[in-house]
Amino acid sequence: MTSGGTISPLVALAEGHHSDPFALLGPHDTDAGSIVRTIQPAARSVELRLVATGEVRPMRRLTG
Repeated sequence: MTSGGTISPLVALAEGHHSDPFALLGPHDTDAGSIVRTIQPAARSVELRLVATGEVRPMRRLTG
């Protein structure tokens, strides 16, 4: 919860109350290029299949 009494988007997502989870998760374009966000807390690894080519790439864990 923020100091103003509102729930942060990540807390709302984790608690299942976020009104638009795909605003945070899934594919997004950034200034640095395209990224895909996912939450897989029990996964040892996650792979991403590129639709255009069928290529499978390992995702790397980022913290922030």
